[in-house]
Amino acid sequence: FLDGTAAETMEALAADPRGLLVQTDLADNLSVETGDDVRVVLARGTEQQTVEDFHVVGRFDEMPGFPDGVTLVAGLDAYTRATGLDQADFFLARADAADDTGLEAAVAALQDGPGRNDPLVIETTQTALDKDQSSLVALDINGLVELNAVAMLLMSVACVAIFVFGLLMARRREYVMLRAVGMAERRLLALVLGETAIVAVGGLLVGTVVGLAMAQVFVRVLRPLFVLDPQVTLEPGRLMVLLVIPLVATVVSGLAATAMLRRMRPTELLRES
Repeated sequence: FLDGTAAETMEALAADPRGLLVQTDLADNLSVETGDDVRVVLARGTEQQTVEDFHVVGRFDEMPGFPDGVTLVAGLDAYTRATGLDQADFFLARADAADDTGLEAAVAALQDGPGRNDPLVIETTQTALDKDQSSLVALDINGLVELNAVAMLLMSVACVAIFVFGLLMARRREYVMLRAVGMAERRLLALVLGETAIVAVGGLLVGTVVGLAMAQVFVRVLRPLFVLDPQVTLEPGRLMVLLVIPLVATVVSGLAATAMLRRMRPTELLRES
């Protein structure tokens, strides 16, 4: 409900004999706002078809408990008075006990009472939830998420390794010359690891910011597909794994690069040039 809580909206509908609730998309398409007066065709396609004036008292995204496709909700008294029709084929009921036992008792009472003489199709909160869970939007995609995380980790490790060994190939003469003039291997190792760490940490920071921003965008874009309101959630353990593994790859690649530097000979580089 866009203009108040569920209780406030339903109270406004009950207080106005000509009150009307309009679904949000329909209200946007017709440029209807809360407080507007509108004309509605009732009992369309029947002998009792008529046009009546209503007053919009609220808007809703989805009317809980009602069939799919509901766009207008008005009081039964106003509808009956305008059309003369008093036959209802849909009822919204609430169980006295708000638990599974109370729900089962209410369903059993309806089936053994009115449902014994007239066929009733009873849909409960549980059956409605089961129906939503059986749709594609309720598919458990944890496996796909894990696969995506593994692929991302492998890509990050590969990027770090490519950078380290690409840097080694591009500056190997410089590194060998530094060794030749007396730079200690420990300092050379620190130089390689330092350059790699700057790139790795910078990539992690930028990737984290971009990832959080994209998560917010995806939640907003996909929100209309879900019955429950999706939220962005962060798992500290998984996030730490995603941050630590590229750093470990950076250290391992740096150590491997320095091991290769020890095996390089200045004479071989001079021969290549």
